[in-house]
Amino acid sequence: MPEILVFSGPALPLLDMANSMKPDDWNLHIRTSESSEAEIAQAAEIADFILVFGHGVSDDVLRLAKKTKLVQLCSAGFDGINLGLAGELGIPVANNGGANAIPVAEFAITLALSTIRHLIITVLSLSQLVLQLKMMDLLHCPPSIWFVSQLERD
Repeated sequence: MPEILVFSGPALPLLDMANSMKPDDWNLHIRTSESSEAEIAQAAEIADFILVFGHGVSDDVLRLAKKTKLVQLCSAGFDGINLGLAGELGIPVANNGGANAIPVAEFAITLALSTIRHLIITVLSLSQLVLQLKMMDLLHCPPSIWFVSQLERD
């Protein structure tokens, strides 16, 4: 039965859902930034795995984690953990770099296409306005009269 220490900055609703969906023989020890040092130490001593959401892992926790086989960071970088110490203790550390890359790329492309679409609409509107102003000039119509006639037409 795996013992999993889950670190989180604030208490997230996702953690309650994870706890309810875990296999029956797994134990999740959820610790937040509000947890006491004693609670964290007690969970670190028995943890087979450490899962970290937006929280760091202190050197003390790493030293207490004698059974830990992996520290998984749910972030792109390795901030908040002493990689040198983890290496000395033989604890591999993994991160989630690139896990969200495809949705972010899709969003960027969608945003670019949306911007181009609105840019085209803006250019067409502007060119229509320029054409109307040229027509006013050809008809020797003062702008105030032309705009009033446009309002009456709408």
